[in-house]
Amino acid sequence: KTEMPFKVPLNIDVDGYAVWLEGTIDYVDSENNIWDWKTAKRAYNIKSKQKSAIQPTVYTYAAHMLSEEISEPPTFNYGIMIRQLTPKSQIVPVIRTAEHWNWLKHQVRGAVSMALRTGVNNQWVTNDESALCSESWCSFWSICKGAYNCNNG
Repeated sequence: KTEMPFKVPLNIDVDGYAVWLEGTIDYVDSENNIWDWKTAKRAYNIKSKQKSAIQPTVYTYAAHMLSEEISEPPTFNYGIMIRQLTPKSQIVPVIRTAEHWNWLKHQVRGAVSMALRTGVNNQWVTNDESALCSESWCSFWSICKGAYNCNNG
């Protein structure tokens, strides 16, 4: 299955709001393994992805919720094309369990609760710990960290 959209309940309630997850899975193979295609400047750190990558947790949960065939969390695989003079490829499998899904619910419950209490008219906590906090990736860069001229590369 390619480009498989999902919209599934997370089965949590925050202040009377039911929380749902929505997205699109790149590919689910015949063994119900999930694949997501990426390009990168360097190889992925496998330990880091296994430790804290959120996408595999969300996608394996969604696949489980969408298909009665998937009783156990499927394997999530990043298929990465590394951009360099001589391009390389990398496959990074990430294993998730029902305990990861429970941790996801805990994280989302806190985020939704904070969002409901903070609202849209108050400044939110900012996080520049990711490569996504950059002019290349974030459309708000110029009015956020970019406005402070403190990009050190």
